[in-house]
Amino acid sequence: FLIISQIVFWQLAGAVTMLFGAVRNYLASRGSLNKQISVFIFIAIGVLGIGMNTGGVIGLIPVAASLIITVTSYVLRDVVKIRLSVMFNLLLWVIYSFVILDIITGITNSVALFINTVTLIRELRFRSLSKAQQPQI
Repeated sequence: FLIISQIVFWQLAGAVTMLFGAVRNYLASRGSLNKQISVFIFIAIGVLGIGMNTGGVIGLIPVAASLIITVTSYVLRDVVKIRLSVMFNLLLWVIYSFVILDIITGITNSVALFINTVTLIRELRFRSLSKAQQPQI
């Protein structure tokens, strides 16, 4: 549905990056995202996203967001770093959505950003409590 909304708002770069992002996320969820596929998706998002950009500088936001999350989804393994990467990605999509007046997506991504923030805070608290309970040597 988000890909369709990008087409409705005539943001083809956003639609293309979401399409490749969906493939990337599916492969990552199955544990099938390897270096070669990540590089292919990165190049495809960059080339097609920039080539199909109809939104000027604003249209480059989803391309940048998708390029960043493609790299971080392959490289990062730490839960906190992954969460921060997702939050930064969501922030870029929130900004982009409100700028192109896709209010529903902007609100939805804002809620997701809020939930990720709360989850990150809980994770950091849990880590600090776990460290405090470990015996000091």
